[in-house]
Amino acid sequence: GQIPSDTRQQVWTTRFALLVKEPPGWTAAERHETVALAFSPDDKRLAVTITHNQLESERNVLINTHLLVIDVHSPETNVHQFDLTGTCGVDLAWNESGDAILVCGTLLRLADGTSCDATVLPSIVRQASAFKAFWLDSQHVVRSNTGAILDMACQQVGSWQLEPTWRIGAVAAAKGWILLWQTKGRLPNIVCEYSVVDRASHQALSGWPTRKVPWPCGGGTMLAVGAEAWCFSLHGQNITKNGKLHCRAINGGKEIPVPKQVRDYELTQAATSSARVVVEKWEYDRSSPWWTWPLTWWVPYPGSPPLPRRRVVFDIRSGNWISSWKPRVQDSRSPYIVDHPYHCALSTSGDFLAESGDGGLELYRLAP
Repeated sequence: GQIPSDTRQQVWTTRFALLVKEPPGWTAAERHETVALAFSPDDKRLAVTITHNQLESERNVLINTHLLVIDVHSPETNVHQFDLTGTCGVDLAWNESGDAILVCGTLLRLADGTSCDATVLPSIVRQASAFKAFWLDSQHVVRSNTGAILDMACQQVGSWQLEPTWRIGAVAAAKGWILLWQTKGRLPNIVCEYSVVDRASHQALSGWPTRKVPWPCGGGTMLAVGAEAWCFSLHGQNITKNGKLHCRAINGGKEIPVPKQVRDYELTQAATSSARVVVEKWEYDRSSPWWTWPLTWWVPYPGSPPLPRRRVVFDIRSGNWISSWKPRVQDSRSPYIVDHPYHCALSTSGDFLAESGDGGLELYRLAP
């Protein structure tokens, strides 16, 4: 069968950029780019992070972020803004109770707007999978590289014991699952080992002996909680050549068949109470010569960056395909900021999808 057409039904659209107010000391920005989007656990709010980057010199950019919390039922009148200095906007995650958010390692408490750093690392380093922080439960986060457990003030109150070479790759707090990974061997024969363990007992779940996949680690790897699956892309950081999407059942570890039409896609979103997921096919723009795109010291590759060329919603368990469309690309109009695609978020139930970019936000209803 063919990948389905775009069957999304738009519920509303809003221009939240018109509501953003720059705090004292922040230079007014011509435009903000969306870098992450996430539904609250009850699907009643949407968190959106947008850039506020300022070029101080040729080699120095101030990385700041606006976080907007928008009411799904009144998106133009019920918006709360939080301003985070020195924080990138990726890795946006709500806690289970919906009263705090992790933003690229910064823990923000929504009630009073106070925040603290759960990683104690430079903003650009926090994006690496080995240095992230995850919600362990509604009141605690855990550092991926050390297992240190922090409270809501980012004070260490305990430790989730890790073997020296293992790291935390993902946490499903509601289920009590923790995905661990480590590398073994030497180049060119490095492999990545993964295991899913119980948070309380530290024991591997039934049917989960250590799984090995080719290096590099972490590419396209995530827990699809609603589908009770672990999914990964082989050679996920070079998916244009070798990307192969695979999923295994958390219960028993057996392979879950993935439709061949999306095997070259990467999993980017997963519902927490249904088996629906969002997958994307990323490609480089080979028609663009490398000299047309400005190079900067923090970009490790020449030429135009890869962008998603197709975005698909489907059900992992049944194989039913819901919708498919070509994502739009945000226009940064900046010589020192990489263009981002429009970002999307799947609701916890999988019934709605939000998409944001260029200062706008849209909510769609997905077919049942």
